[in-house]
Amino acid sequence: MGANGSRTAGTELPLIRGEFGAGAYGPTIRLLVRSPVGVVWLREVFLSLANAQIGTTRNLESLPEVSMPSVGRLELVVASRTPRPRLTAEEYGFTWIADNQDWLSAALLLDPFSSGQAGHQYFTDESVDAALIEVSFGEDER
Repeated sequence: MGANGSRTAGTELPLIRGEFGAGAYGPTIRLLVRSPVGVVWLREVFLSLANAQIGTTRNLESLPEVSMPSVGRLELVVASRTPRPRLTAEEYGFTWIADNQDWLSAALLLDPFSSGQAGHQYFTDESVDAALIEVSFGEDER
């Protein structure tokens, strides 16, 4: 196991590169998953939040598997219910809040990537949230 209990030994880090910028639908945090190992790792993060106690937080940018200097902080929080908006902008980055069921749904959205299918998934709502979160796997890095 790698740092923070992850299974990334022998894998080139970072597994995920985060970028913040203008997307097709407005401000976008794009998480580029660089390998199948990265898909499994991110899915495990979401599943751990799906099973975590209310109030649990994970700061993605502090983990060695993730590099996202243009995003700043991306804090994932488990809440008793998913608020609207789910993603808020803070002074040093963003906070993404969801309940256990929505973290499970986020993990399940990664299933096509687990089978090797290239593409992207959206996790927040550009009309309500501070930015759209897009996870991309196997697509050209723009």
